[in-house]
Amino acid sequence: MTRPDKLTATGKRRRASGDGGNSQRFAKVRMPDGREAKIPAAKDASTYICLETPEGRWPDKAAIVLLYDVTWLVEDSTFELEEMRPGHGMGTMRTYRVIQTRARIQLHEGCYGQVQRWLLCEELTDLDTRMGMSADDLLADGA
Repeated sequence: MTRPDKLTATGKRRRASGDGGNSQRFAKVRMPDGREAKIPAAKDASTYICLETPEGRWPDKAAIVLLYDVTWLVEDSTFELEEMRPGHGMGTMRTYRVIQTRARIQLHEGCYGQVQRWLLCEELTDLDTRMGMSADDLLADGA
């Protein structure tokens, strides 16, 4: 078997996601007056999990965005977060409590909307607090 002296790449260079004519970032909807409106191609509902600042306030942006409305996460409920990103402590578990919730509805052109549930959460670092929770408590909170 012989090897070529120079290896060359063949084929077209791929464009970044969302760049190009068949991007599905916007759905096109025909309005009653005949014009076409671009509606963001998003889920109907989403949950934004925010980790409180050291002052106990809302941060500038969410730490986690779920494309689902997690209705069972209400104030004082708890959940466990398992880190799955390599290089960020993959496999570690943290326990959080929801301390405040906000509901927001975005209105898009054509009367289309999206429900957003914003959750402000605090990490439960106190071992006694976490150990005092039974399995039933965790299951009741949706963890």
